[in-house]
Amino acid sequence: MKLHGLSNYKNSFRLLHAIVNIFYCPERSTLNFRMCFDKARQNIRIHWNAQVIPKAIFGGYKTTLHVDGISVYEISRNSGNITQHRVERLVINDAAVMPEQGIFSALRRY
Repeated sequence: MKLHGLSNYKNSFRLLHAIVNIFYCPERSTLNFRMCFDKARQNIRIHWNAQVIPKAIFGGYKTTLHVDGISVYEISRNSGNITQHRVERLVINDAAVMPEQGIFSALRRY
């Protein structure tokens, strides 16, 4: 999915957070990440993994999602601002999410 503009980017994350808060238990879920600056590519890379636990009504611990990915932030050499954010190598429960499928298609399987 491609978004243009900061407001569209922020709204997409608000939607994602709303979905997580409806179906999943943020208090029991975990997120771990490692951030590094890739000097060769001149971008910021965040390797992250999440253990997302649904609310009891949706299966609780029995249906835990394990989500791994790499967020890449491209930086403008002139202004130092972030110009692009993309997610690489998105994996849900050891199954790679392909670009043509997308995140919403992947979540329907679980």
